[in-house]
Amino acid sequence: DVELWFAESGLPVLAGYGLTEASPVISMSTQANRRLGSVGQPIPDIEVRIAEDGEVLTRGPHVMQGYWHNAAATDEVIRDGWLHTGDLGELDADGFLSIKGRKKELIVLSTGKKVSPTRVENLLTASPLIDQAAVFGEGKSGLLALIRAKNEDTSRAVVADEINRCLAAASHEEQIHRFVIIDRPFSIELGELTPKMSLCREMIARNFADELNAGNK
Repeated sequence: DVELWFAESGLPVLAGYGLTEASPVISMSTQANRRLGSVGQPIPDIEVRIAEDGEVLTRGPHVMQGYWHNAAATDEVIRDGWLHTGDLGELDADGFLSIKGRKKELIVLSTGKKVSPTRVENLLTASPLIDQAAVFGEGKSGLLALIRAKNEDTSRAVVADEINRCLAAASHEEQIHRFVIIDRPFSIELGELTPKMSLCREMIARNFADELNAGNK
């Protein structure tokens, strides 16, 4: 939505993707070759593929030789010449790469299904009614969300309808089974957000343990 807004305002955003271990560019968009929601196509001489678990792998002259004096860490991320980025993504038929989340953040439900909480949170916070969302559910039968409404007067019923609307096209395992409306925003000062506003899930889970345990409150 943000990309589309800029494009319609005459300021197209040319997204790219990479990491330090990849020197640091893997894919990029150009004025002539871009697709909304993607981070472009791999640059020349760079290979990208998606592993069975959804992880983005890349191979080519851009991949680092290894971590300084840390062979064990190097062997963990570079296997058979492929750099395991730790990011989850998709490649479409035209080779455009989309990033869906971080592998280490995957929630494994009791059913064995894996869910990217970042994807669900992004769908929820695209709503004009939802300010913040944090999704949990490791080992549970379904997802639980902590929701901060933009308007404190928003009723639970309205939030429930909005969650259903935001996730209408999401998969079954990405649906929210239970949610709690929290009475304060997540905070940098309390360690719940990084300076770039990423969620610190472990700290959020600790600070909102009562709400998460209550579930249906």
